[in-house]
Amino acid sequence: PRNPMGKVLKRVLREQYEKARHLWSGVSGNNSGLDVKLPG
Repeated sequence: PRNPMGKVLKRVLREQYEKARHLWSGVSGNNSGLDVKLPG
């Protein structure tokens, strides 16, 4: 049988992942200090 909870969980996780990725790209894009600390 299909598991509706698994479907919902997957969707929520994907939404959270997209949100975090968007937030992180904004942070790393605004704060060039992060790039300086990275080796290389």
